[in-house]
Amino acid sequence: MSKILELNRRASKGGRVPIKIALLKIHEDTTETNSNGIRWVEEYVLQNKDSAKMMPICAEFIDETKETPGGHGLTEITLNEDGIQEPVFENSETVGVIEDTEITAVNIDGSDVKVLLGNGYLFSQRYPNFVKWVRKNVALDKVDTSVEIMGLDSNDNKIVYLEDSPTEKFRTPKEFVFSGTAILSVTPSDESAIVVEVAQNKKKEEEQNMTEQEIMQIVQKT
Repeated sequence: MSKILELNRRASKGGRVPIKIALLKIHEDTTETNSNGIRWVEEYVLQNKDSAKMMPICAEFIDETKETPGGHGLTEITLNEDGIQEPVFENSETVGVIEDTEITAVNIDGSDVKVLLGNGYLFSQRYPNFVKWVRKNVALDKVDTSVEIMGLDSNDNKIVYLEDSPTEKFRTPKEFVFSGTAILSVTPSDESAIVVEVAQNKKKEEEQNMTEQEIMQIVQKT
C-alpha cells in the first residue's frame, strides 16, 4: 500500500482541520469514463469549477458514534418549491466545506493523475470521531469520495450534456453546478476521487517523529 501524499502538517485551527480532496479525475482519453458512465472534460470542468466553492463535504454515518461513513445519504427524489425534481440527502450530514478548487496533477499510487482538487476543511470539534477515522484511513491506505452535481436554475435544474443523446454508459456534463462531495466507505464511481491530504494531529505527529528517531538510533547502534 502506498500513501497518496505526505500528510499535511498544519495544525487544526478554530475547530477546523484542513483537507484536500481529489473531487474527480479529468478524462484525457476521449473514450474513458468513470464507472457511472460520466466523462469529465477539462474544458467544462474548468467552466463550472467555481460552483464548487463553499459546497459541503458530507458523510452518511452508519451509527450514532458518527465515526464511519457509508454512502451519499440519498433518501429520495422529490419536487422542490418550484415543482422541479431534485435529490434529497436527509441521511447525510455536512462535516466540512470546500473553500476553493484547482485543476492539477496529484500522485496516486505512483502515477500522476489530473484532477479537480478541492481545498477545504473538516469540522473537527463537531465530528472528532470522523476526523480520526479519516486520518487513520488516509495513513493506512486511502479514503474514497464522490462528487455530486446538479443542473442550473436556468435549465430547470437539469444537467446539460455534450452529447445529443447521452446514455447511462457515456455522457459528458457540460452545463452544471457542483452541489457537494461525500466521503465514503462504499465503492466509489471514480477510483481517483480520494482524500489526498488531511492535517494531522500535532501530538500524534510528535509521537511518530520520536518513534522514528528512536528507530534510527537503534539502527545506528547495530
